[in-house]
Formats: sequence, structure tokens, C-alpha cells
Amino acid sequence: MKEIKTRHLILWRGTEYEVDAFMKMLRDEGDFEWFTGIEYSEAGMKEFEECFKWRHQNYTPGKRFFIFRKEDLDHIIGYVDIQIECKWPDSKVKIELEIYISAKFRRKGYGSEVAREMLWQLFEHETWVQNKQMFARTLSDNYAAINFLKKLGFQKVDEDYAAFISGFVDWSDSCQKPVSEYRLDWEQEIGWKKEENKRLWKSQRKIMYAESWFRHKEELRKYLQTHEQMEYAKDYIDLLKVLIQIVINPDEEERPLKIEQIIEIDKGCYGGEKVWLIPQEEEPDVRDFIVTYMAYGTCSGCDLLEGIISNSDMVTDFANEKQINDYMLLALHLLQRMRRLLSVEDFELDERFTKAMYRGKEEAMLKQLEEIAGN
Repeated sequence: MKEIKTRHLILWRGTEYEVDAFMKMLRDEGDFEWFTGIEYSEAGMKEFEECFKWRHQNYTPGKRFFIFRKEDLDHIIGYVDIQIECKWPDSKVKIELEIYISAKFRRKGYGSEVAREMLWQLFEHETWVQNKQMFARTLSDNYAAINFLKKLGFQKVDEDYAAFISGFVDWSDSCQKPVSEYRLDWEQEIGWKKEENKRLWKSQRKIMYAESWFRHKEELRKYLQTHEQMEYAKDYIDLLKVLIQIVINPDEEERPLKIEQIIEIDKGCYGGEKVWLIPQEEEPDVRDFIVTYMAYGTCSGCDLLEGIISNSDMVTDFANEKQINDYMLLALHLLQRMRRLLSVEDFELDERFTKAMYRGKEEAMLKQLEEIAGN
């Protein structure tokens, strides 16, 4: 795999040009020690550069990427690596995350976006991975990196000296800085996020309720065949309610979507978009909404629903086969566009702010947000 695309970024394997650019970034930003755990020296930098270039050319192809923003493909903003190591003597596989984001692009969510993509690619698509654990190491006083790992669900499991765990220096190196090791257990409940974290990651990576569609779509078709059109096609929201009732809610027993509490947002013009906010709780907060939308017009030539209703020789009570296929396609469009009102990043920011309020640190966090907004 030479390229991975995320919402804002492109991860690319790169060439020697990107390797040199990354080495220059580490040198210019003075983060060599934070990234490697080894005190900076020209000899150490040269040794690391040789090791890095060798690994990039010869080791685990497809798991090492340079990071670019989609709007600027000429300049890298960081680097990510999934190191897969077979431990001797029991041949256990250990997987380690290594990530670096340039100083000027930190606190923008890029690191989390990259890390989640790599975790998803590895643990949900690589069938050979049996032990679904990820490790990461950082200097014990690198609090920014520690907070980043904890936010992803990593927990501290060990601490040692950099001289004894670095892969490119001799074990007797004089560096005696403590390094902490963190572990993420993909299949287990992790920290305060628990299964909600994993569920949110999955919802960002695929169509919500896709499995429910394939499981119940024929039930929806049967409903459309046996009910009059005016029961489900007077307006888009009527079809949406039937979609939720027949396709989605049978698989959502614990948190069914609240059909009677759907909020419709409509500009009320001749044409535009209708947006629906669908709560999952009787008394929802902002984290409990699913959103979907549909463009509409004023006549059968510019409005999908009107076009389907008029797609017959005469308007009848029951839809014909072509109309039913069109209603099914329209329902699928509504389902495909369903997203959580809050993204993963929004969810995490909300949790951080809630924690800050309980700890009396809301002013400090608001100041931090103002600084981010000003950049």
C-alpha cells in the first residue's frame, strides 16, 4: 500500500527526498531527543539517519508513511510508522506505533487522525494480526506525547532507560533518560472511553448501519410493496421514519433512534437541502444525535421524491416495481449520509472540556482554544 487517504491528510510512502526532508525537520525543530529518546549529537543524528534510511528502504513496506495535508502535497508535516517486531525466543509479534507531527501543525487533530487510521488499517483489515495490542514509547517527561497516547486509549505498562530500548544505538549508550512504554488493547475496554471509543472509530471508517441495510432491506421492500405510497412518500421524513423503523432500529435495541423526536431543518425555499437530526435518547445531549440530509426541489423534474411519485402512467395508491426500486435507492441514500453530529475529534474535545470544568481548569482550556483558533 503506497498511499492512504484520511479526512484531511494523505499518507504516502515517499522517496529519499521525503526522508531528507524529515531529517531536516527533526534537526530544525530540535525534537531529535523527543522522537528517539537519545540526547542529540551529530554522531547520534548521523547514525539514526543511516538506520532510518535503511529501514525505509528494506523493512515492512506499506507500514511507513510520510504525512501531507491534502491542500499542500509539496511539504511533509510528519511521519508515522508501524514497527512489527518478532521477539526472541518465543517468536511473539510486538507491534509499535511511531509518530511525529511537525511543531507548527500540532494541536490540530492531525496526530489523532493518522493514529486512528493506522490502528484501523492494522487491526480491522490485517487478518494475520492475532494479538491486537499496540505499543508506543516516549520520554517520561514528554507530557504532550503522553497525553496524546492516553487520549487514544493507551495505558502505561513499563518504564526503562532509553539506552536499553533504542534500536539504533548500543545498549551501553550513556543516555540515561527514563522512557515510558504504553499499550493499547484494541479488543478490551480502555480507560474512560471503553467500547464507545472503538465504536466511534468504526463509525468514522464506514457507512453507519450498513450491516442493518443488507440484513433488512428485503423487509423494507416488502413494506413498500404492501403499503400505499401516501403512508411513506408524502415527504422525505416519512420515508426516513420507515427506514429507521424497519432497517435500523431492529438492530439497535439498546439505543434505538427516536422516530417521533426527529428534528427537521428546512430553509423553506423553492429548493435546497433538508437536514434531519435524529436522537438516540429521550432527553438527548449533543452527542446523542445522528444527522442525515437530502436535496430537494419544487417539481418532478428537480425533486427526487416528486419524480418517483410521478413515474407512472397514473398516480396509484401502490407503487409499481420501478417506483419501489427508486424508493429503495432513495432510502439507501438517506442511510449512506448518516453520520454522528459530533465527530471523534469533537467528542474528545467535549470530554476534555467537561473534565477541565470539573477540575476548575475551564479558563485555561478556553485560552488554549482561543490560541488554536488564532493560528
